[in-house]
Amino acid sequence: GNGYTFVVVSRGCPWACIYCRAPVMNERKVRFRPVETVIEEISRYKLQNIAFHADTATMNKRWIYDFCKAVRTLPFRVRIVTNSRVDTVDRDMLREMAASGFWMICYGCESGDDKVLSMNKKEATVEQARKAVRWAKEAGLSVWGYFMLGMFGDNKETMEKTIQLSCSEDFDIV
Repeated sequence: GNGYTFVVVSRGCPWACIYCRAPVMNERKVRFRPVETVIEEISRYKLQNIAFHADTATMNKRWIYDFCKAVRTLPFRVRIVTNSRVDTVDRDMLREMAASGFWMICYGCESGDDKVLSMNKKEATVEQARKAVRWAKEAGLSVWGYFMLGMFGDNKETMEKTIQLSCSEDFDIV
């Protein structure tokens, strides 16, 4: 019910998923803004409902932990949502994020079939997706799952696996 503001925290992604624009646009290079400049921007404009604009903010664990520590020093509470890969999070990171104002994490699961994920150069697995969702829910985060049907290598059976994955885990939004 409240508006939110996008805050750019990074650009680029080092992975080479064949369906994504990021490797083409940024040549697989990644740049993160300094935590201090992000906190200063949030503080200056008193941004309370934030969506991180980043291909994968969670790929840089040090940045996430430093941000979480810094955001807790603000004189107001923030609510943050971010995108993530399922293979760049762990339980401790998700707990820290939840304690620091993150309320939702959006995972690019893409497929419920490991062979399709591999064919599309995702470099993540269905089991990693399942774990990431469970860890996020344990931490108290809402979870949005991104899925695609008709990926390279998909057929009726693999797309059914994708649908089953999207229904079998505790996603809040699919």
